[in-house]
Amino acid sequence: MKSPNKKPKTIKTISILISILIVLMACLFVLVFVFINNMKRLVVRIIDSIPVVSSFIPETSDYSKQTETPSETEKTTTPTTEKTTSSFSEKTTARPVETSSPGFFIDTSRRYTHSSLNDDINKLASLYPDLISVSTVGKSVNNRAIKLIKLGKGEKKAFACAAIHAREIITSKYIMLCVFEYCEAYKSKTGKYGQYNVKELLEEYTIFIVPCANPDGMEIVGNKKVPNASISSFSRYEYKANTNGVDLNRNFPLAWERINNGITKPASYDYKGKSSASEPETKCLMSLCKNNSFEFAFSFHITGECVYWGDVYDTTNNNGFRRLAKRLSDLTGFYLTNESNDVNSYGGGFENWFRHTYKKPGFCIELISYEHRTSPTTNNDYIHFHNTVKWSSTRYILLEAMS
Repeated sequence: MKSPNKKPKTIKTISILISILIVLMACLFVLVFVFINNMKRLVVRIIDSIPVVSSFIPETSDYSKQTETPSETEKTTTPTTEKTTSSFSEKTTARPVETSSPGFFIDTSRRYTHSSLNDDINKLASLYPDLISVSTVGKSVNNRAIKLIKLGKGEKKAFACAAIHAREIITSKYIMLCVFEYCEAYKSKTGKYGQYNVKELLEEYTIFIVPCANPDGMEIVGNKKVPNASISSFSRYEYKANTNGVDLNRNFPLAWERINNGITKPASYDYKGKSSASEPETKCLMSLCKNNSFEFAFSFHITGECVYWGDVYDTTNNNGFRRLAKRLSDLTGFYLTNESNDVNSYGGGFENWFRHTYKKPGFCIELISYEHRTSPTTNNDYIHFHNTVKWSSTRYILLEAMS
């Protein structure tokens, strides 16, 4: 009797072993890929955590040597209406702007510290005393001044704030550049900035501007000045909160008690605080809004290139709010969001609280695309500042709202 043929079983066994080997190799490849990717992120975080000393170019710098004459191509791509001497092309994005005010410019090549921001605020006030007044309207947890710029001469009032989130300090530079260039336009022969007549608008309106609503946060992400031991281990790269670890944009008294995001103690972001309006920075903005009848309010943020304009807490006035938001979306090319329907996203928000308290438009403008990986701890975002914040269109946001 012949013994059974074992060859098919042997082939089957080999096939199974090969399949297992292929699966193991695929798993190993995935693990190696994930490891390398995480190591790259870790290296970026480590590099970004290295503090950078901020300094200013002295006022005696020779700007005529630093600025370039725009090419013919650049001249034809700018708006046809007369622009102020502080305008510039996209190709000179990190370069100081030459102005009609000798010796001063907003240095867009580096991030602000609380001290350097206040220096620029005071310099603007001294350069344009008929247009700008400056005051301290509150103090942070660590007793840093919260400055207010009043820009304009009009009876109507509008409000704008920046850097309510610590890691979003580039918005302070954005709003300060707006102030500077609006002043330059006001002083120009035509009074125009692009298609907008700034002279007429600032005769009609006074804009109340808080360039940094979270000064402690600015120092935490920029200079490792972390006085609160409970937050010392948090990532400065992701940090949004104030010194107490409270996210100020979750701390306003609008649906605050309904926020249930699982964060119940101080954190880098999204912690709503022990009670609504528990933080001095929150109280400061609330007091400003209470004591002034603002026609509209803006809060500038960084991620998303979009316009937030309404939520489902109360939809009574949303149609009117959306109309102005659509104009801003058309101006900037930013995405016009739907009504925010997640209370964990809109609850405690500044602009949400403003809308429902005063029945006036309140907007959150996200200036920077999701694709751009922001770096609040370094000057990387300022290398191409004007492209980063889409300056060619976003510089007109406040003017469009006043028009």
